[in-house]
Amino acid sequence: MSVTIRFAMTAEVRPLRLEVLRVHTTNKTVDFEGDEDVTTRHLVAVDSHGEIVGVSTWLERPLDQQPHLRALQLR
Repeated sequence: MSVTIRFAMTAEVRPLRLEVLRVHTTNKTVDFEGDEDVTTRHLVAVDSHGEIVGVSTWLERPLDQQPHLRALQLR
């Protein structure tokens, strides 16, 4: 299978999040705090048919023990 990685908008990652994270629950919320922050990046893996088969979200966050420092949270 050929896969391409590219940046995506939040709306593009929601369907796969819903399918994977909420499949057996009544909770259909798949938006994360920080999804729309200007420093947040979403990456998607797209197969040769154009279907998104993987997603990752990278969020900038303060470091817990040293909040003046910045860290990345991968979801």
